[in-house]
Amino acid sequence: MGYPTPDAADMAAQQTPPTSGDNASRREQILLIHSDNALRRTWREALSDLEQVEGVSEAVDANQALHTLATMTPDVAVIELSLPGINGIELTRQMIRRQPTIAAIICGHNLEPSLLTESFHAGARCYLDSVSAADVVKAVTSACRGGSYFTDDVRRVLNDMILEEYVLRLRRRAVAGRYGTLTSREREILQKLITGRSSKEIASELNISVNTVDTHRARIMQKLNVHSLAELTKYALLDADE
Repeated sequence: MGYPTPDAADMAAQQTPPTSGDNASRREQILLIHSDNALRRTWREALSDLEQVEGVSEAVDANQALHTLATMTPDVAVIELSLPGINGIELTRQMIRRQPTIAAIICGHNLEPSLLTESFHAGARCYLDSVSAADVVKAVTSACRGGSYFTDDVRRVLNDMILEEYVLRLRRRAVAGRYGTLTSREREILQKLITGRSSKEIASELNISVNTVDTHRARIMQKLNVHSLAELTKYALLDADE
């Protein structure tokens, strides 16, 4: 299964973030959400020196962060992935639902592709595998300008995800080409085979002989270049995804 990922323009934004328009001159409100008090303080000190930052607020968990939204509208939120209670991904989802303009930056050491996918689906602008003040400053600076920032490690994972999706699409095209060589009767029998029906059951349903079903099955496998029912199922599912 492929992974939905940010497009190439988003990934390139970390190198050349937009600087034109109002975002280039306005000053931003930043909300830091992390359970580590010392780390938040380090981030705050680093961000307070930025010319484009007007103010920095803090929250220790999701509940405090959501309560903060009632009194302020942060432009950028830096969010710990493994927050106690509501995790960073769910918090991002809830915050953006309330204030869609927030640029959310999720910080987590885990580089599992599924976590990156969930983070971007939740609406995150950026995913950091680092909690260093330097990387947080870069991510916030880019977000303030409407761009995205990714560390080298995150970029490698994203590139791998994009490559996997590309390869999967090529495989689907190959499958679609082979699937197109099947006759309507062979497609009908294939769909019944992958639902677990036996040759005898298919023969009864289609009012044909068992030998005829087995002949069709052999031809199907030959045309698709597969050798088992499991492979047949894979081909049918890939075709259905197109």
